[in-house]
Amino acid sequence: MYSQQHPTTPRRLAHVENDKLEANKPVWYFSYGSNLTSETFRAHRGITPLATLPVYIPGWMLVFDVYGLPYSEPAFASISPIPFRDDEEKDVGETPPLVHGTAYLLDPASYISVVASEGGGTAYDEIELLAVSVTDNESNTIGTQPFSVMTLVKGYGPTIGRCPSRRYKDLICVGAKEAELPKTYQTYLDNLPCYDAPQSRWTWRWIGCMLFLAWWSPVMAAAEKLTQATENSDGTGYCPKWVRFTCSLISPIRVAQDMGVFRHLKEHDGTKIEQLADSLGAEECLLVRILRPLLAEGLLVKTEQGVYSLTEHGLIYALPAYEDSCKFAVEFLPVALFNPTFFQQYGYREPRSHDGFDTPLAAYFKKPGYGFFDYLRDHPSVQKLFISAMHAQARTQSILCSVYDYGAQFPPVGDDPSAVAIVDVGGSQGELLLDLRARYPQIKGRMIVLDQKSTLKNLLHSPPDGIELVIHDIFTELPVQGAAVYHLKRILHDWSDHSARIILKHVVSAMDPERSKVLIMDAVLPSADISLSQAMGDHSMLTFGGKERTEEDWRTLLESVGLVIEHIYQGSEPEALIECRKA
Repeated sequence: MYSQQHPTTPRRLAHVENDKLEANKPVWYFSYGSNLTSETFRAHRGITPLATLPVYIPGWMLVFDVYGLPYSEPAFASISPIPFRDDEEKDVGETPPLVHGTAYLLDPASYISVVASEGGGTAYDEIELLAVSVTDNESNTIGTQPFSVMTLVKGYGPTIGRCPSRRYKDLICVGAKEAELPKTYQTYLDNLPCYDAPQSRWTWRWIGCMLFLAWWSPVMAAAEKLTQATENSDGTGYCPKWVRFTCSLISPIRVAQDMGVFRHLKEHDGTKIEQLADSLGAEECLLVRILRPLLAEGLLVKTEQGVYSLTEHGLIYALPAYEDSCKFAVEFLPVALFNPTFFQQYGYREPRSHDGFDTPLAAYFKKPGYGFFDYLRDHPSVQKLFISAMHAQARTQSILCSVYDYGAQFPPVGDDPSAVAIVDVGGSQGELLLDLRARYPQIKGRMIVLDQKSTLKNLLHSPPDGIELVIHDIFTELPVQGAAVYHLKRILHDWSDHSARIILKHVVSAMDPERSKVLIMDAVLPSADISLSQAMGDHSMLTFGGKERTEEDWRTLLESVGLVIEHIYQGSEPEALIECRKA
């Protein structure tokens, strides 16, 4: 029915005689993700298909297992064979629907452009499948007979499916409606869950997410777009290998932002270069040179008449908050670039604590124990940029682990009104516990949030319904003993193993050895086939003394404080849930 590795991909077609593309024959390309929308495929990619047809792929389903930027665009679409189920398994869960989409008939040059626009071979591989038309329109020359289509699927090792961002999911839903795909499939798309990030500001979990995004969003966006600059460099649509590791657009982006290029084009779409230079008070020859890399990276487009416009990718750089995100990245770049010097001078070992000069940040400023928030306090202008940069990130809702049955797994507390069901350590303003209370009303007992005074001060006199708020320093003894569950979400990755042990030892001391559980929601890095964004996320934490951990790292850390892992639950969200008990 299908071939996992099509023998005539464009990479090979460049060297094979008398094949489809070399014969200049049109190619059917199956689209199932954001390319379903005319805005993405026709307007922004600049591709005009020779024909279109709504189709489905027998035996294949839609998945979201191509990793993107954590906490912003966690995953992008791919397709996968529907797993075979024997008779005993058929009643377990629902079988996903067959993947539907649009088959575009493209000339060879347009098809190669599609390959290039989807990462130039960095994220997807090409395969050939059989497609079936959704309708039996008389004008359709293919009818309902299966026909061959080329498409793109995830091009690297096994990964766990994740939720797409709301923005990305909406693109697919809009495209499905435009393509007039079956209503049942549109409903299925509408009901797909989205990734949701923390909402409350200046909490441990929010800080962890935002710190990563404020630094890496502009850099990773530049690296992603760089692949487009070298499309078809070898005639196949693939980019050179070195491009996959290049992040070099910050400088021209920042200069263009300071000049006001993005803001002006947002308000005056379609401006000639001489008009743009005059409006910005810039020299035209300089402006042309600044805009060249932005054109090459697909942030801008220019007509043959010299009229410039923003693309969908470039529009975000016109937002004031995102301008500040880029400014923050540039301001903080010298500190991050001090990492090599730090390890040369202080030895090639992990930062073990936040004392002395044990982190690159403290050593760079030559201030013992100097932390990130000390840095923001001492640099008000950068702090203002950081706060504004946080506003550039999307806010969403769901924060519980999607595959953990809290109602069934929580240790019972009985009818004692003083018994504590859960303590959320560093739990922000109670969002997770409110969600837990709403989803699992059968859980009895008190629910308590422990967090900093700065986080809770505005809520202490009017706490959320059913939630108790207690001011607490995570490096001190816990004020609540014997709770059924102690919960830590996106807390421990902000700290070195040394500091994390201090936090955990206080939790262990508060536990009831017979019934208390510890639930840790944090990233569990794969031991192999790690994505670039995952790896760089961990690397960025080195500057502040934090750490992202593999399963082995977690086991070592937790066993060192007297905890054993009972199970690790991995849902569609970036964080896994690690369930622990006292050893």
